Amino acid sequence: MVDPGAPRPPADYEMQLRQLVAAGRRGDAVRLFMRVVGLPRFLIALMRFFPMWPKLEAVAHTLAYDAAVMDGFALPTRRLATIAVPTIVLSGEKSDPRLRHAAAAVAAAIPGAEHRVLAGQTHNVSPRVLAPAVREFFAKAPARTAVG
Repeated sequence: MVDPGAPRPPADYEMQLRQLVAAGRRGDAVRLFMRVVGLPRFLIALMRFFPMWPKLEAVAHTLAYDAAVMDGFALPTRRLATIAVPTIVLSGEKSDPRLRHAAAAVAAAIPGAEHRVLAGQTHNVSPRVLAPAVREFFAKAPARTAVG
């Protein structure tokens, strides 16, 4: 989360997720994740009645993996600056502004990275839109030599 005032997870967020899943409280783990990323409480309460809720609960165990990789949701600028391969960062035009801002910040931190906003797309990008963008990027990338 790169926006000033963006919500930050509690220091023990990853542990909370692991404990909730271990206790069989997968729905509570999903709700915690949704609160951390800033969804309004009323929407979280309604979502448990949506057909997708069982699917979210089914993958609740992966939320702790996400938390571990996100490392407190801070942008790892120094680490990103070490990336030395051609990089494209994609974001959806209709994604939450916080996600679009984060994608732009990631691209800005990677030397020579390209940031591309996919028109009409949300966080869940259509493969039909994603594939041409990736194909185009690799088509213009310099030839690489196999190492190994």
